[in-house]
Amino acid sequence: MMTKKATALLALLAILSLDAGAQTDIWKGADPQTKAMLLKVDSLVEQQKYNSAFLALGTEDTNEYVVAKKVELCIAYFVQSIEHTMFAFKDFAPGDTFAKLRTGAGSYSLYPFDPPKVIGPLLGRSRDPGILYLALGDYYYDVSLRYAGRWLESDEEVLKRAAENYGKAYGLGFYTAASLSDYAEEEEKLGDYGTAIELLTKSLALDPKLHNADYNLAYCYQKTGQYELSIASGEKAIEKYKDDPNYRMDALLMNATSAQLLGQYERALGYLELCLRISADEYRVYQRLGYVYLGLGRLDKADESLDRLFAFAPANPAATQMVMEAYLDMKRPERLQAFFERNIKRYAGQEEVLGNLHFHRGYQYEREGDKEDARKEGQEAKACFLAAGKYSGDAKEVVDALIARDS
Repeated sequence: MMTKKATALLALLAILSLDAGAQTDIWKGADPQTKAMLLKVDSLVEQQKYNSAFLALGTEDTNEYVVAKKVELCIAYFVQSIEHTMFAFKDFAPGDTFAKLRTGAGSYSLYPFDPPKVIGPLLGRSRDPGILYLALGDYYYDVSLRYAGRWLESDEEVLKRAAENYGKAYGLGFYTAASLSDYAEEEEKLGDYGTAIELLTKSLALDPKLHNADYNLAYCYQKTGQYELSIASGEKAIEKYKDDPNYRMDALLMNATSAQLLGQYERALGYLELCLRISADEYRVYQRLGYVYLGLGRLDKADESLDRLFAFAPANPAATQMVMEAYLDMKRPERLQAFFERNIKRYAGQEEVLGNLHFHRGYQYEREGDKEDARKEGQEAKACFLAAGKYSGDAKEVVDALIARDS
């Protein structure tokens, strides 16, 4: 069996050896009779006759191209799926949509079709196993999207299977712009950003209109410290997302972060101001504004932004930790202590919030080596959580530990 590392290396070598604009016809190896069948199926799909299309492929799963087309229909055009091993289809009536049919009630005939079990025996005798590896890559990728945390195998195993099969397909010359983008997404999740960058670059050369590839490429460049390249790809994503405010927000925040990491705080601020035009109710914007204003030395604005961040969920430890990280990452511990002071006053009477604040101030004192004040804050946190009726579970455990350490 080929290891993941070997698969990734093979894919990388293939990327470097193929012309940037050469996209393979993944169906070219089919015999004339099979091609005619596939054309008929594609015609039925265009007419939205999805059940008829699946039935047109027959029941003998011995032809690799027919099986691959079945996988394509199953992951793209089902109306019901049971663990992606049984599928139902429908010839659409006027007004039918997948969104409506997949979420509504309906009675359909389910066809047993388990792609890994069907494809496994074919691989050893197939003339073109690449088409089967590609189908398996697409299948496991779709499983990872639709059945995260609730499939027959773990999410990690599904992710690895998708990447492994995409890699084998690519090494054999079977790929599309979309499959390369999906393959890159799996490698990105596995932490192999270098391979993901190569794959995304190739996929965009084949199809510059791919919707999410520029954003994913920006992310991978950012993760590898290539911030200017990240911003360049992010700009393309921002343009592609001009009609989708949520995705546009994500791309703007990506660029704001890269600019901040370059120390280009005014540039970062420009992206964040565009974010605020989309929504003034996105906590990530205020988190990033805190960093940027601290970098610019505009301390009052930084405090205001981080107070806004905290206000989104003042009883949630995660909000306090984000604030702490911003002040400490930007070497402003004195502003952190001021944050605790003013918000303890601001949230007077809100005992759960005060417990959260006192605990984290105590934790910070402990990090600074001030054990006495750390214990005092721990006692304050305990009293507040008791008053709020919240002194249990994780809160009790961490507060008790803070009080007990070195006592």
